[in-house]
Amino acid sequence: QINVLENSQGQKQTNGEKEENENDQSSPEIPKINVGNHEEFSNLRYQINQLILEYTIDWGNFELITNKNIETAKKIYIEALENPTCNENKNLDIQLKIAECLLAKNKRSECLNLLNYLCSRWNKRCDLLLMRARLHGKSMNTKYQYEDVKRALEIDNNNPLANQFYKELQ
Repeated sequence: QINVLENSQGQKQTNGEKEENENDQSSPEIPKINVGNHEEFSNLRYQINQLILEYTIDWGNFELITNKNIETAKKIYIEALENPTCNENKNLDIQLKIAECLLAKNKRSECLNLLNYLCSRWNKRCDLLLMRARLHGKSMNTKYQYEDVKRALEIDNNNPLANQFYKELQ
């Protein structure tokens, strides 16, 4: 069992501090949580972190889409990346949301740096190459735009978006 007690400032107290507060009638009772063995506790902690991750992403989406608060959404997404249950797929999804925020704030160079990193980390993803190609197109850098589209077609020559971009660039 784990004894949890926080003082009015949200700080955890030691047993000695707890004894001092026993005479104080305003002190809360110590809740007892039965967590079983270490494996059950680890599983519970993992599930809680997964819920926190999902809620954090939802909160970021709400700020981005509903409130149009791009800077807050970006900070929330960055916080979500620090969650220990953030796997590779979630990481990429969150990084793409951050790229959206950077584009919405017209921070093209920061977005390009992020996309360069993502394209090097996930180098077989057409969607990343095409997103970077679009960014190059907005910056009127057709040489790099063409190279990204061509690379996307090398990965998947049946990709309809890559084929469409390729036809537009010719």
